[in-house]
Amino acid sequence: MSKIIIKDAVKKYGNLTIIDKLSLDIPEGSLFTLLGPSGCGKTTLLRMIAGFNSIEGGDFYFDDVRINDLDPSKRDIGMVFQNYAIFPHLSVEENVKFGLRQRKVSEAEMQERTNRFLALMQIDQYRSRMPDKLSGGQQQRVALARALVIEPKVLLMDEPLSNLDAKLRVDMRSAIRDIQKNVGITTVYVTHDQEEAMAISDFIAVMKEGVIQHLGTPKEIYQRPANVFVATFIGRTNIIDAKVVDGNVQIGNYQFAINAVTDSQKVKLSIRPEEFLINDKTGIKAKVVDSVFLGLNTHYYLEIETGEKVEVIEESSITQLLENGKEVYLDIKKDKINVFDEAGLVNLVAQYEKKAS
Repeated sequence: MSKIIIKDAVKKYGNLTIIDKLSLDIPEGSLFTLLGPSGCGKTTLLRMIAGFNSIEGGDFYFDDVRINDLDPSKRDIGMVFQNYAIFPHLSVEENVKFGLRQRKVSEAEMQERTNRFLALMQIDQYRSRMPDKLSGGQQQRVALARALVIEPKVLLMDEPLSNLDAKLRVDMRSAIRDIQKNVGITTVYVTHDQEEAMAISDFIAVMKEGVIQHLGTPKEIYQRPANVFVATFIGRTNIIDAKVVDGNVQIGNYQFAINAVTDSQKVKLSIRPEEFLINDKTGIKAKVVDSVFLGLNTHYYLEIETGEKVEVIEESSITQLLENGKEVYLDIKKDKINVFDEAGLVNLVAQYEKKAS
């Protein structure tokens, strides 16, 4: 296992700068996810760690060893790709043994390690099968076993589940989390799927245009996102324009106190769908526009008195759904909402809580 330290990383393609002076510490033994939309620089950064991309500036370390000029084969990494990249002409067992043969490991040790990782990945019964006789999930387990059996210092995973169907993705992300904790290897995981990142990660770095917008635990990023981009990228949320009047946040005719705000401010509120409470008496006046019943939960779409549209998620009731056009009120779980400055760049609640602590 290694701690990964990145200092002032720069990546350029010609005159175009993709990453500019990015610094990052990835704790030893953690599962660390680079999360963001396509083109944000997450795979570029992963490939710089792997040695597949040139580095135009900055320093990369595994513990205290600078790896900038090390050949990829000398960096002691395991790599799992989106397309599995297992050898079609080799059996499952021979695929897993491949890296050990390259390292000239003794036959006895090679067999012991192969057996251990085939069992860990729950593919021991497929050891003699050829890849074309395996499901997508089984092939990905073979790729993961092959990457881990060499016992690398660092495991790098680039969108490893994106080719799987939805149910298999959920099953495999649980498997990856369990295996990573079992093996204890430092893992850098790239995905654009925020739910996947939330489910498996110890830490997440949310990226946009080559810049880390927020680095924290899944809980921190979901509950106190650094800015509006992070709030909208992680989970579902409603962004509502509001103003501050006499120390209270005002939406239409509804006011409530939030310690983080000051007078004469325009602000943006991030209120997640589950943080609204539909009732008949208090809160923001609203009208039901549509509803979608999804079993456990019902999603309501409402127009509030300011004319803005919001989504509300409630646990489904045994009684009838609220009809379109019905007038209701929306109360808010005020301890959970986030308030941003008018530009959406600063989380005023997070800032206030940090000072208070």
